[in-house]
Amino acid sequence: MNIIFLLIVTAALFGQIDLFGDPIARNVGDLITVQIIESSSAQSQTSLKNSQSEGNAISSSGTGALSFLPAIGVDFENGSDFNGGGQTSRKGSVQATITARVIERLDNGNLVIEGKKKVDISGEESYVMISGVVRPYDISRNNYVRSDRIGELAVSLKGRGEMDRQQKKSLIGRLLGWVF
Repeated sequence: MNIIFLLIVTAALFGQIDLFGDPIARNVGDLITVQIIESSSAQSQTSLKNSQSEGNAISSSGTGALSFLPAIGVDFENGSDFNGGGQTSRKGSVQATITARVIERLDNGNLVIEGKKKVDISGEESYVMISGVVRPYDISRNNYVRSDRIGELAVSLKGRGEMDRQQKKSLIGRLLGWVF
């Protein structure tokens, strides 16, 4: 029993164990776990209706010495109708857990955090990057903070690999898109 106590005290003296420490991030360099649960959706719809028409008539008949000429006339009508519309929609969601580092402590005590995580599965690389401002009282006693409690939140997901290459347009596709 004395040996275990001696080992703990020795480890504490040399910085291996913090007997009275608080696991909650409070200072620059501390780590905090962020639970990202974000979703977004947007939808846009437009419609346009345009109608235009015009018509003219010209007629004439001979008079005086030319009264033997029959009446002639020209009628014309011109019109156009246009109905058009479009709709776009986009949805996205992110669920991840990432550990971020406190990079700055603001004068009001809030913490500026940044973190990134790389996941490689069978050659498909995914990167999750996060940054924002955390209020100390939004941090749980387990040193977690939910993404909906982070101010100025920026979450970025990027990927590289076969799926990424398949989604990109070919050179000919990009040229045709530029021309048309």
